Amino acid sequence: MISARLLIADSAYKKYIFPVRGRFYNFSRKFIGEMAADFAAEISGVISGVDSSSSVIAIARNSVRENFRLNFFSGDTDFSDIVAYEQKLSDKLVEFDLFLGAEKKHSPDDDFFENRILVSVVKKVVSRGFEFPNYDLLEDFLPIRFSDWDSEAVDLFYGALLRVTTPDFWEKIFLFIRSQWREARARAQGRVCKTVSPYLSSASLREFIDKISSTEKFLDKFFLEDSDGEQIELRDAYKSGNSNPANRRRELMLRLRATDEYFMSLNYKGYFLTITAPSSYHANKINGLNTRCDCFEVRETHRYMCGIWRNIFRKFARDNIAAAGYRLVEPHHDGTPHWHCLIWFSPDNADLALKIMQNYYTKTDFAEIAGRIETRFQAVEIDPQRGAAAYAAAYVAKNIDGHTLKIDLDSGLSGIDGAQRAVAWARLHKIRQFQAFGVVGASAWREFRRVRKLPRDVHPVLADFWTAADSGDFRKFLELSQRHGPCGIHRSSTDFSGNEIRNCWGEKSNRIRGVRVLSGCGLQILQTRTTDWKIVPKNSDAIQRCGTIADAVGFQGRDKIAPPWTSENNCPPLFLGNRENYPNFNSLSGKEVEHVLRL
Repeated sequence: MISARLLIADSAYKKYIFPVRGRFYNFSRKFIGEMAADFAAEISGVISGVDSSSSVIAIARNSVRENFRLNFFSGDTDFSDIVAYEQKLSDKLVEFDLFLGAEKKHSPDDDFFENRILVSVVKKVVSRGFEFPNYDLLEDFLPIRFSDWDSEAVDLFYGALLRVTTPDFWEKIFLFIRSQWREARARAQGRVCKTVSPYLSSASLREFIDKISSTEKFLDKFFLEDSDGEQIELRDAYKSGNSNPANRRRELMLRLRATDEYFMSLNYKGYFLTITAPSSYHANKINGLNTRCDCFEVRETHRYMCGIWRNIFRKFARDNIAAAGYRLVEPHHDGTPHWHCLIWFSPDNADLALKIMQNYYTKTDFAEIAGRIETRFQAVEIDPQRGAAAYAAAYVAKNIDGHTLKIDLDSGLSGIDGAQRAVAWARLHKIRQFQAFGVVGASAWREFRRVRKLPRDVHPVLADFWTAADSGDFRKFLELSQRHGPCGIHRSSTDFSGNEIRNCWGEKSNRIRGVRVLSGCGLQILQTRTTDWKIVPKNSDAIQRCGTIADAVGFQGRDKIAPPWTSENNCPPLFLGNRENYPNFNSLSGKEVEHVLRL
């Protein structure tokens, strides 16, 4: 039984061919880092080994064929389309051959040299089972001479090559695959369940605890510094933002309560839903293996449920059914994801909407739940006297910080320990725990709350939004978004000095600068950020020592750190200066050094 389940768990990862054979799911982080470096070097060898005199006609011709096929069948097709396909494709290829024949007299073969490099590297990456970055955006340019590519495509081309030749890029991918593979095998072996290790395996929990411990040490060793040299404690910034679990829980509960009040004022009906995957997606029972299970991938189960969710909302759109609310994802005791939703409908559509959702989520393996539909899909109407927040409070706390929970019934652990495992589970599988739909999101709300004093010339609509956010009135914020249209995030492609922002791969990027509202008076923008911040060590001497860390891991080619394109810096290693000027950075451990490089 176990061996058969392990074969199923392993099958999802057989497509990957790693530089070193063996039990990849058991490889150490250090060894995986070495593998990543070897693979990046192997791809660099492919680039340097491309023959500039080889023909590119076959590559370009096949690209034309494939692009034509995709465009031809992009919509609904019938038999007559298929009959016409070959003739139209033949005409297209003849046109291409005539063009190429005319161009060959004037275009040397080297015009397609970069195209051949791209094809060679893509083949190498795909042959190992991995996806080539940005290929969906680059493939349309393959039949075109590189000199005719637009600047954005050129940036994507070099950015993709930089990624696949950077060891850190592959190390992150390899580590994620290892963690997912190891977890799938643990679930297949029955090592993830209430009586053994709830929500996730012991190995994955240990890694999560180690990361938290390293983060705590890191917070105490660094400052945040703005462009004027002003510094604040990094830990203070952490505690004041949504990285702090308590703040995250309070904000979510505020939004839930305010959303409920808003829709109840419109006489909408609210429901608390519990949605569970079919038995074939559940790895284990409380006291043993689930013999029906044929899927041990947590992310695959989540994708299955998300796919049904998208189909439901397409159906809602066709039937003019409006729905809004919040979706919460949490693990069963065996790590299988299931959902809770707070959702509101207009009274005229509520019954039909619930029926549609029930039909979609119970259609698979319906025979196993005949007469027990509530085990797959359960809807409880929200009592206005209690309010929606009362239904969700325990689930929110259980999946953030365990606040006020004495015991987590699903895991049998204390509320705090259960919450720790639930958060570790979500981060392990990269699953978003809380998601709003049909209502304004939290990003714009948070940006407004960053502003302490409004400019005098601010537009009245923006002033109303800011007043609601600054006073913590999310219900008013919702009302304004319904009246004026939702407010969104404003981003800029230049920094505060007017320079173009590029990410560490050389591609054009942007940063959040404020909020925007498209009102009757046009687009209105409020700037909420006026300076950039960077993380610096508390020990001033340590600032100079950073160069040795960079040198130790092989930073090359630039004299300064590239700006991040997200809140997390995914930059490849860069050389920060002359190594002779920097002593060894002995005050940090290996894990702390790793955190420095990730920020």
